[in-house]
Amino acid sequence: MDAATTPKVATVKLLINGQFVESKTTQWRDVVNPATQQVLARVPFATPDEVNAAVANAKEWPQWKERSEFRAMRTEVLDPKR
Repeated sequence: MDAATTPKVATVKLLINGQFVESKTTQWRDVVNPATQQVLARVPFATPDEVNAAVANAKEWPQWKERSEFRAMRTEVLDPKR
């Protein structure tokens, strides 16, 4: 496959302080479909500054864990048969 026929792969942004932001990292990991080995997306390895910013924001907003999205996800992970 040459550059003209290679499909463009989406890159995932980081969610920090309620905003999706482009990572400043130079390290990325491919998200691969195990059945086809097709690369579906690329995710960043967040930099230490990005991790610190996300953690600091989460600590300033302790109600995040009470949001319905988080509760649903937590229920699904802890009790998938539910």
